[in-house]
Amino acid sequence: MDSADRRHHLVPPARKNFEMVLPRELLLESSLSSKWKRVRVFVSSTFRDMHGERDLINRFVAPEIRRRARKLRLEVQVVDLRWGVTSDLDDEDFVSPLIGSKNGDGISEVLTCLREAERCQLFVGFLGERYGWKPQISLAQLEVENQRRGSKKARELLGMLKLRMEKERLSELSEMSITEMEMELAALGRKEEVMERAFFFLRDPSRLCAQLDRRKASDFACQDEDVGRLTRLKQRVRSSGLEVFDGYPASYGGVVHGKPVASGLEDLGQRVVEVLWNALTKIAKEEVTSDAMSSMKEQEAFCHNLIKHNFVPRPKVTESVLRSVKAACDAGSGLVEITGKPGSGATSVLCKLTKDLLAQAKRRSLVCIPFFTEVFLRGVCKDLCEEGDAD
Repeated sequence: MDSADRRHHLVPPARKNFEMVLPRELLLESSLSSKWKRVRVFVSSTFRDMHGERDLINRFVAPEIRRRARKLRLEVQVVDLRWGVTSDLDDEDFVSPLIGSKNGDGISEVLTCLREAERCQLFVGFLGERYGWKPQISLAQLEVENQRRGSKKARELLGMLKLRMEKERLSELSEMSITEMEMELAALGRKEEVMERAFFFLRDPSRLCAQLDRRKASDFACQDEDVGRLTRLKQRVRSSGLEVFDGYPASYGGVVHGKPVASGLEDLGQRVVEVLWNALTKIAKEEVTSDAMSSMKEQEAFCHNLIKHNFVPRPKVTESVLRSVKAACDAGSGLVEITGKPGSGATSVLCKLTKDLLAQAKRRSLVCIPFFTEVFLRGVCKDLCEEGDAD
């Protein structure tokens, strides 16, 4: 093929010098981590006594984390069901309040909360001295809804709870608060999966309670019937093996917009930012590794496709190159260069060599990393087009 031009007296096409120079940063980002990823952070707590903590998350923690995460090409979204949820949670204007609603049988409210807790990648749970709203949905009620009425919501909720909760705990469902359900489903029921992605913060009540009179204390105190359940929940959190900030300080901050709030939460805010930032950096590294593996698969697929459709066997050439590669490996270093005119089949030969070397790498201590400029530049152009559409 190299002598085809000469044998047929063809004039070689004029060659143009073309050099594409890309900044190192663009090469790295385009090949490894070119796409943005959305990360949802679910905030779980009781409501009446945790307005201060939730305000801290929304006004300080979330903006700071979003600012940092942009450097990692991560879009962070904090899910605070205090305001309800939108249909797709694509913006920050929460609508359709859900929590605290006593209308209906409560299945829709519970299902919405647990579904959002389930789909979030990071979980932050706060516990004070209140146990929280109990929707009083029993396992028997869900079974009836599922079997007799064919309720899709009841069936979905039942499946989620059975997947995460132990059988004996399911029998206690009717006495369980929505906060405990969220913590069970998103963290405590799958500890191994969410290690370093679920975080609990338990408030020290001593300073706060000392500042409250009897009337104000009711906003931060647990009802007598729920003291035991709250105590057991805190014990399960502490013994879970997940990261727990036990005893964060808080003071009474008065009533803001008609709601009692805790204050003096600066240490808590810094700790939440720290743990979330560490979790986000790990997620970003996982994405880079995943993208790198995807790029490797694209290179191997390119080789396979070219060999399958366009390869003309050249056993002498491939055997000669393989011997040269083996000699370079045995020597500990070396460079083997294959040259050929455009259209002579050099790329096809490289693909065949790559396939053979990859097969040998599985049997011997070899590392073979295929890299074809055509595949790389195609990926860069695709990424640039996608970013252009996004802009």
